[in-house]
Amino acid sequence: MNELKRACLAVMLIGSASERRRVPEVSSAVRAGTRRLPHRIMSVSKVINTLMRGWLILSLAAGPLQTAGAQESVEYIHTDALGSPVAVSDTNGNVIKRTVYEPYGAVGGGVVEDGPGYTGHVSDSATGLSYMQQRYYDPQSGRFLSVDPVTTDQNGAGNFGRYKYGNNNPYRFVDPDGRQERAAERFSDAFAGNPEAFEPLRPVAIAVTAVALGATPLVGPIAGVSFRKVVKESPTPEGTAGGPRSGKDFTRAGKREVIRQNKDANGGQTTCQGCGASTTPATQSQRGVPTPKNETRVDHIIPKAKGGDGAPSNGQVLCSQCNLEKGSKSEWVPPKERLP
Repeated sequence: MNELKRACLAVMLIGSASERRRVPEVSSAVRAGTRRLPHRIMSVSKVINTLMRGWLILSLAAGPLQTAGAQESVEYIHTDALGSPVAVSDTNGNVIKRTVYEPYGAVGGGVVEDGPGYTGHVSDSATGLSYMQQRYYDPQSGRFLSVDPVTTDQNGAGNFGRYKYGNNNPYRFVDPDGRQERAAERFSDAFAGNPEAFEPLRPVAIAVTAVALGATPLVGPIAGVSFRKVVKESPTPEGTAGGPRSGKDFTRAGKREVIRQNKDANGGQTTCQGCGASTTPATQSQRGVPTPKNETRVDHIIPKAKGGDGAPSNGQVLCSQCNLEKGSKSEWVPPKERLP
């Protein structure tokens, strides 16, 4: 492995895309550093003998690092909403390379290169695998090569798969470190809410990024809210915490209000916000009699154990089955947002 490849791998392996840490020295010949910036995977400058080359790996365009060196070459690597590099541009905004990914990350054309790849993880050309820190991932099969290092419990066992990737929905979820999927919404929400914030230096940078994203099957042409709709078709309840009823149960009046709002939004029928099934009023539990799966439950969106408010602003209607599955999870994927 040459020094440039070692430097790239060393930087990529030190943390997830949102948790890069500074590396003071990779070897005697290579120095690499990273710093956390909004909507950027990472920024790296590497010194190899007398050759200085700046690498910028971005979610949306930003300016090059200011580096000192005799020779400097800057490339902008643009990613889609999942963090996968889909285009490379030069300092003049010319797209010099494109990459197309299949749904689970296989590279279109089958040419895998060393360095940042699918969802920003390290790709290995020799094996075609992606290194996701806790496990290796095979984009051809859409599965990890080893079992999930995170165990499950009785609440999440129904949706637990030891080798599956991204909750079987690779357009909606990413896996930052090979342990658990995460919704890929923060990027789209930020862009939809304030696209001007992504233009720190020059308009052409945004244009190039839009072209790069448009070349992928994921997003197509994007502009503000329309981009958000592609990645996030329906808003997920956000909930509230830290209020007067933080960490408390709902009052009876609070439960009635949550149910009333749910009925008003669904034509008078209480509907589970997790799976979309119609629910029936809760009944008193009896020993030996199983609880119907579609009974109405008023659930804390932000778990009570995490300081969620026991107030209508933090309430949602779930069926008893979804309520049991969700439990006290902070990040729970409703069944209606999963692929079959």
